Amino acid sequence: QTIFVRVTNNATGCFTDHTSFNLIVNPVPIANFVNDLEVCDDNTDGSARNGFSQSIDLAAQTAGILGNQNTNTLAVTYHRSFTDAQNGNNPLVSPYSNQTPNRETIYIRIENTETGCVNSISNFDVIVNPEPTFVVPTNLAYCDDALDGDDSNGIIQNIDLDSKIPEILGNSQSPNDFIVTFHKSQADATSGDNAIASPYENTNPTERFFVRIQNRQTLCINDDASLEVIVNPL
Repeated sequence: QTIFVRVTNNATGCFTDHTSFNLIVNPVPIANFVNDLEVCDDNTDGSARNGFSQSIDLAAQTAGILGNQNTNTLAVTYHRSFTDAQNGNNPLVSPYSNQTPNRETIYIRIENTETGCVNSISNFDVIVNPEPTFVVPTNLAYCDDALDGDDSNGIIQNIDLDSKIPEILGNSQSPNDFIVTFHKSQADATSGDNAIASPYENTNPTERFFVRIQNRQTLCINDDASLEVIVNPL
């Protein structure tokens, strides 16, 4: 809106009305609310179940917060308090290490770098989920049989790996809440590739299997367990 200015000399009554300026009201950036950021506890600090993570990617929330707005003129920063977000103080660096275990609120500041307009009303929680636990499994022992026509070759066709799942999960974890798979290598257990179907036919009298436990709800993983399958001779 254009504003016109009149300046009058109170003593002489002379005036000028040649000056004007534009009054520009810039919009405040939109701070879209986003879902809470759930991450899995990691073992960087020596514990995967203490509620702390050292690799929280706060920047993963930026796209959702900005939505369809012009990202070239908007700067998003993250803060531990609403006051810091309002004033632009103490922005957090991503990846971030949470200071409060299990659940911590992060406050958002969006600033238009061209107009200086700020919005700091949005926030979300960072939730650090623990990795699954496990009971160290005993080895799975079988006696050689003659299903393949040879009862002395150390090979059998009916190794039930899934029978170890209740033992591995222990009494505190329901098999309905977890996906447990068995793998021939640690790398496969970590990635979830090449899961072994049960019942299994071995190729060597003694074989080691690496266990992957995944929480169905949080998707957090534990891949530290392993066991041996041993086929004993008659």
